[in-house]
Amino acid sequence: MTNINLNPKGLGSENKAEKIKLFSKGFIIIFLILILIVALYVVLLFGKTYLARQVKSVAEEQKNMLDSLVGNEKSINVVDFQRRTEVAKSFLGENQNMAEYLGYLEQTVIPKVKLKEVSFNKEEKMITVACLADGYRFVATQILSFKNSGFFASVIGGENNFNEEENKIEFMVKLKLK
Repeated sequence: MTNINLNPKGLGSENKAEKIKLFSKGFIIIFLILILIVALYVVLLFGKTYLARQVKSVAEEQKNMLDSLVGNEKSINVVDFQRRTEVAKSFLGENQNMAEYLGYLEQTVIPKVKLKEVSFNKEEKMITVACLADGYRFVATQILSFKNSGFFASVIGGENNFNEEENKIEFMVKLKLK
């Protein structure tokens, strides 16, 4: 009877099997996933604080740049130009033909004359122009240029004065539209 085993297979090996199951592959994988989730949470937490600091510093830098631009003379000119553009757009929106009339004026103004002021009376269909010229010869030439243009029904010369600030003759012309 040499082949008799006095120790049955199932008696002593049950405790070892339970210990092996405690540290099995599944348990190790779950434990590693849990550690990975905690590490990811910590990284996201630090990343959030880092990004918050970056956003705050960029916002402060933007505020400083904006403050430096607001007091600048160039920004005042840009704002003034923007305001003038908005006023001109609203004016042209009300008077669609005014853009065409300004084109006529541009074609008829001679080089030695500067336009100082232009006003338009829609009811009377009258454009009133204030001009600056170097001499009376240019005043007469400008009035003649308006008359010969063919764009205006009548050209009425107004009063003229000597503008001491600019050392030029200031004169008014009323242009009746056809």
